[in-house]
Amino acid sequence: MGCSFNTCTFCNFYVGQRFRIKTPHQFREHARAVRAFMGDSLTMRRSIFLGEANALAIPFGRLANLLAIAREEFGAPPVYAFLDAFSGTKKSIDEYCQLAALGLKRVSIGLESGHDPLLDFVRKPGAARDAVETISALKAAGIAVSLIVLIGLGGDRYAERHVSDTVAVLNAMPLGKGDIVYFSDLVEHESTPYPALARVADIRPLTADETNRQRQAIRLRLRFRRGGPIVSKYDIREFVY
Repeated sequence: MGCSFNTCTFCNFYVGQRFRIKTPHQFREHARAVRAFMGDSLTMRRSIFLGEANALAIPFGRLANLLAIAREEFGAPPVYAFLDAFSGTKKSIDEYCQLAALGLKRVSIGLESGHDPLLDFVRKPGAARDAVETISALKAAGIAVSLIVLIGLGGDRYAERHVSDTVAVLNAMPLGKGDIVYFSDLVEHESTPYPALARVADIRPLTADETNRQRQAIRLRLRFRRGGPIVSKYDIREFVY
């Protein structure tokens, strides 16, 4: 539960939550509680989401055990989960292959930006090269990926390099059919540190027109091989309830 880092200045999803990993017994009890709650409607579900923000950061042995329990309790639906790129480098291709055999089908990663100074500014762990390494390992294991790019992050100060470096990182990844690149507009919340830090740094938020142009500038410079990933807009507010 929670986020293993919880340092990103633009995110308020896990404020006050401690990152915890369930024991195998706790996880099995949770799975059975979900089955009881869902009842017959469980047959309408086509996948499992392993929560919360960074579940795949769990050490390999413990994670494999939990996925095995999920298969015992739910059969063999595909498993989806979030992962941060920095933690993703801690597992090998062979380990990802084993996780794929246990049902891991798609991994979502908040890339946010390919510009390292911007990632440092928003206190995002790791660097852009970590994302390239993690995605390469996941793809080598046959696991699909979804990447989220934050449009407008860093405002006017970082705009140019946010575009150029994000394009470079995305083009360096072995993305293909079945993968997704999401463009998500930055939503500033006063409850997070980001707006205040941006004001202190004299960073001006992008206008709606500038945001649209930034999204288009990245999209037009992407160079994927034939049959590449889907590129789509993503609004986080549609998934918070």
